[in-house]
Amino acid sequence: MAHDDQFTALGPPLAGSGHPRTAFSTKATGMEYGGNMQGVTAGLYAQSPETDTAREADVPGVGVFGVGDNFGIFGKTEPSPGRPGIAGLFGQHNRGGVGAIGATMRGGIGVVGTSVKNLLSPLGTFGSGTGPGDGSGTGVLGTSGSGVGVHGISHSAEGVRGESAQVDAVVGHSTGGRGGRFQSGRTAAGTPIGQIGLVPQPLSVSGRITASPTMYDGTAHEQLPTEGSGGDLLVTQSEDGTCALWFCTNSAQQDRRAVWREVLLGPPPVPQAVELVDWTVVERDPAVGTAQGTWHGGDVRLVGPIGAGSTVDGTFRGFSSSAFTPPLPSSDALEIVGGTAHAFTLTFAAAIKDPVLYLASMGSIMQFPAGTEVTLVSGQGMSVSGSTVTGLVGPVDSSGTIRLAGVFTTISFTATTNVPTPGVIDGILLQIGGVPA
Repeated sequence: MAHDDQFTALGPPLAGSGHPRTAFSTKATGMEYGGNMQGVTAGLYAQSPETDTAREADVPGVGVFGVGDNFGIFGKTEPSPGRPGIAGLFGQHNRGGVGAIGATMRGGIGVVGTSVKNLLSPLGTFGSGTGPGDGSGTGVLGTSGSGVGVHGISHSAEGVRGESAQVDAVVGHSTGGRGGRFQSGRTAAGTPIGQIGLVPQPLSVSGRITASPTMYDGTAHEQLPTEGSGGDLLVTQSEDGTCALWFCTNSAQQDRRAVWREVLLGPPPVPQAVELVDWTVVERDPAVGTAQGTWHGGDVRLVGPIGAGSTVDGTFRGFSSSAFTPPLPSSDALEIVGGTAHAFTLTFAAAIKDPVLYLASMGSIMQFPAGTEVTLVSGQGMSVSGSTVTGLVGPVDSSGTIRLAGVFTTISFTATTNVPTPGVIDGILLQIGGVPA
């Protein structure tokens, strides 16, 4: 029932009663406010659930209390001409409090800031609660003049976590200070905890050698910072591109500069020299020939179509160009023959690791068993796709070095000529090497 000091709209909606399907509407021509409301508990209580509620605000002193099945309060900008359309929602506090609070219970997310390519329908885009995060803008931006831009706190998990699928997960940059500062506490037993924890990557290498590190001479002293705090790390780069790591052992004082000490490192690891096969006997046969040799003290045997151009006295110089890595000034070489899926099998008495194949004058397609990891180390006119190596026919056929990943005692492959003339075979010069497994 209507009263002079209270109004209740019961419906149903009637034509011409204002905005369609609206219990109370205004069209504020010349009005400063479409509605100006005041209440002790809430200035405005608005709800849009399908189920009945008590229709009471949970907390007093609220300007707007919104209840909804999807969003309690939804703010959207559609700027009129001459207005900037700054933000969909704004929270303000003028007495040092909090401008906006996002709170959740039982493991939810208090605040989500996300950048998306297209908002589409918010119910669909944010049905998961977080959205796809597929835009190119900034999800969350925190700024401050002299306070903290973003402050993350947790009692039993990470205070701040950065994740990225393709680039750096966390980047720190300062124009007048350090890019990052890390401080740790102590264990329950009172022992110190490292300031930075790096999760190691597995490296299947166990052999170690004794090395004598080198260091910069005294001329570097004057170029190091006079300022510094004990525990600082500094990376420098010399004109030749070499980087050095420095550790501040003594903080700067009024009467002395900071003390920096170079972190001495061993020399870079030198790749283990590739040991080449020493071919000794070749029985050429364009159908099924054989070649025998030795590698790392054990026998090596190749079976397959073999031509007449093999060299077993170490005088072949066809692997000496920049197409090969490393170039071989002189070497043995076998001439294998590419035809119609000509099959070859290499067997090693001693297991060979990550073998490299030198291929000269190759105008064929070399196919290794499916799953073989093949890498093109270097080459001219040669390409690798999966377990297939392709050489081109031309005035100068393709040449290069490939590497097979893994440990082998048997290597099988086929060679199919790319020569367009029917019946013409392709002579390929081959040498192979590797390191002991």
